[in-house]
Amino acid sequence: MLVKALLNANDTLLAELQKLCNATNHAIDLTKFISKMNDMNFCKNRLVLMLKIQHKASQEMVLREQMAD
Repeated sequence: MLVKALLNANDTLLAELQKLCNATNHAIDLTKFISKMNDMNFCKNRLVLMLKIQHKASQEMVLREQMAD
């Protein structure tokens, strides 16, 4: 949930930056920023995968405990 909120905030900031660039008729070089965001998306995807694996393991543990009772 936090990751999703941060990504949404990032999208909003980029949209506002685009508006600012258009209003001032001045381009801003985002090459480094975009490169970092691509790296962050890779990390985010790994994090999501890890959380899914952890969630599945937790569900399996709960099922085993319920079956043991």
